[in-house]
Amino acid sequence: MFESVEITVDYLNINLLPENSQELSYPNLPENALYHGAHIITGNAGGPFHHGIVENVAPELTIIDFWGETKYKAKIQRTTLPAFIAGGPDKINQVSRPLYLVVYEDDNEARRQDTVLIAQRLLDDPSAIPYNIVNANCECFASYCRTGNWESQQTRKMTFGNSSLANTVDLGAETTANLTVNMQNLCTLL
Repeated sequence: MFESVEITVDYLNINLLPENSQELSYPNLPENALYHGAHIITGNAGGPFHHGIVENVAPELTIIDFWGETKYKAKIQRTTLPAFIAGGPDKINQVSRPLYLVVYEDDNEARRQDTVLIAQRLLDDPSAIPYNIVNANCECFASYCRTGNWESQQTRKMTFGNSSLANTVDLGAETTANLTVNMQNLCTLL
């Protein structure tokens, strides 16, 4: 599945990296480069990027993301930075991908704390949201935690670049709106 996405991204020359992201030097991260509530990304140019939220930086850096060994097993989970960057715990020391920080203009301590709290609430019921590559993916999760909007720029870039996929966005908009309402309801219950 991801191989066909990479071929399409390469063929259409689509950059899926958010414009408001900056590359970080991993493993030699500058002090305070990552912080609780940070929206981080990893991946290689020419393919989809994986998104997550930094939960803690000390005593151990942990990340909450929407991932699974297969997309059918994907759920909201807690992981480590090495596993996040490698693409899974079994790939640590075998795969290394660039690490990026998504930079938000409205960034402040209260927003960072809210981001972590939302991610932790969603982690309380990790299987409540079934994974869907178009409208319930890791970017939707991280964007929702950070901004309150359940959306994926990668999906938007891919679907608007291909008219046959653009119909999926129209169908996905209603689903996305329903997911946003369900996410807000879930967060108020937790």
